[in-house]
Parts: sequence; structure tokens; C-alpha cells
Amino acid sequence: MSTINITNKYNAVLLSESDGNAISETLYLNSIEGMSQSIIKSGETPLDECIPEDMVEW
Repeated sequence: MSTINITNKYNAVLLSESDGNAISETLYLNSIEGMSQSIIKSGETPLDECIPEDMVEW
């Protein structure tokens, strides 16, 4: 992530739209009770215990 510091009477930071969107999504997911723990737990699941993507009903 690359930022530009803007320094004047009020300090600010300028960042890309994609970085801003990523931060917003992270804040949203962290606002859902238990979501962070669920994501961490999911990441620890071995791939051979997961079902193939083409078997997931969307």
C-alpha cells in the first residue's frame, strides 16, 4: 500500500481507491461478530478437507 501524506493545518493521507476499498471491506468484516475467527479457522483447514469449487452451489 502506497500513501501520500498531506501536511498542512489538518494532516491527511491520500491512498488509492482499491486500498480504500480493501480497508472498508476489512472494517466491515471485522464488524461482524465472530467473522475474524471464522476466517482464521478456515485458513487453517487443509485443502484436502475442502470441497472443490465446482461442487459449491452459489
